Amino acid sequence: MARVVLPLLGVEATGKLGNAIVYMPIGHAKDGLTSVRMWTKPSNPQSESQGDVRLKMKAVGHGVTKIVNDASLQVQIKAKTPAGQIWNAFFVGTALGSALADIDASLVAWDTAVNTTDWQSAAASLGLIDQDITYASIAPITAGEILFVHARAAYDLLISLAPYDAQLLSTADIISFADAYLT
Repeated sequence: MARVVLPLLGVEATGKLGNAIVYMPIGHAKDGLTSVRMWTKPSNPQSESQGDVRLKMKAVGHGVTKIVNDASLQVQIKAKTPAGQIWNAFFVGTALGSALADIDASLVAWDTAVNTTDWQSAAASLGLIDQDITYASIAPITAGEILFVHARAAYDLLISLAPYDAQLLSTADIISFADAYLT
């Protein structure tokens, strides 16, 4: 006859049991401890302020996806990225800033920029598209604005491809910055 010995409450469990309770491992605990809590239906608030945040993050992230591997912009961003961080997450964080302050400042600066058509055409050449979320209270973020925000983030990181603040870049500088996404 076999004898089975289990520790008291030591059986491992993960996942949801019906719509009643959830078992999940405690990540920072040793010895695989499991937490149990009541299951709550996840909610997805679609308030205007939530839409504003999501739109800003979506726009900056969309622009990063257009940076080709080993392109000069990616190489320079990687060189500025602190050890242990991912280059694209670091760049997005720089573009957004603390409490979204940097992207807000960039969008305000865009409103006073004189060469917005140059930014729009350079962004179109990269395949950037306008970003929108229907429940956001702010206007859609245009492709040119996305490229402009990236240029300001590159300037903040002292990347040589953005030698001046984005408002001061000439048409040739804007084209050169856009080319750095690809080559």
